[in-house]
Amino acid sequence: MTVKKKHKSVTAFQHKDVTPDEMKEGKKSEGVRLFFNEYDKNDNLLVEAEYSGSGEETSRSVSKYTGNNLTEEEQYIDGELTERKTYEHENNRLIREKTHYLDSSFDVETYTCDSEGNVITKELKNFDGELETTEKFTYLNKLLTEHTVFDAENNLINKITHKYSETRDIIETTEWNAENNRELRTVYGKNETVKEGYPDYVIYTQSGSIVQKKHTIFDTEGRLLKQQIDQYHAQGIVSYLTVNEWDEKGNLFITENYTNGALIQRAERFYDEENKLIMTQLSSAGEGISTILYEYEYFA
Repeated sequence: MTVKKKHKSVTAFQHKDVTPDEMKEGKKSEGVRLFFNEYDKNDNLLVEAEYSGSGEETSRSVSKYTGNNLTEEEQYIDGELTERKTYEHENNRLIREKTHYLDSSFDVETYTCDSEGNVITKELKNFDGELETTEKFTYLNKLLTEHTVFDAENNLINKITHKYSETRDIIETTEWNAENNRELRTVYGKNETVKEGYPDYVIYTQSGSIVQKKHTIFDTEGRLLKQQIDQYHAQGIVSYLTVNEWDEKGNLFITENYTNGALIQRAERFYDEENKLIMTQLSSAGEGISTILYEYEYFA
């Protein structure tokens, strides 16, 4: 039996105005780097870099781990360090997160867990040790039922509550925010194609007006075939539709994205004998056709 190799990194290059068939026939174009991801042997993401349309690096995230515990993150924009975070763990549980800023100041978030390992409080303090916010988490039968946020004066500034079905799936979420004094209620539902969970939802304002709807269709294997999200605005409804096709091996083959019925983007994917993505053909409204090639580096 062939052992599947673990990849150490993947780099994507975009070749504009070239189809996959033309690539196979030898037509060349100058590829522009789109992204670069590097992993450790535990599949933890070490480096994530993105590039502009001209191939210039625009952002980079560098992470360090001890085992599978994230211990440090650095964020770069256009090559300049903008933020650094360090993490402390105890018994594989995150207990402290420190954000370091360029002016040498920092914020510290401290986590407290219950005996089950659930986070029950999170406190944010600034460089001077002054309390800025306190978050509290409430559970029932190991399910999160309430998440509240208080400012330094102990004023409630955000509150989220959850209701669950008998199968422990979220069926309703309510969120209130003090900044705009607005409450939104999300009611989750399922349809005849869903085996588990409640993937559909409707979001309502406090007065009962609809803000957003989501409807999904799955195949018999539980793979997403269609997803439609309708955004309700004063000027009307904007509908976003995603249509997926899957190949006989269970790989996502084609994705089409529509806005108000107009095709915006189509992606057709190609895989090797190990079901690894090696090429994607993109056609976007107003941007023509391009082919994305994926290059992998493997661990020895």
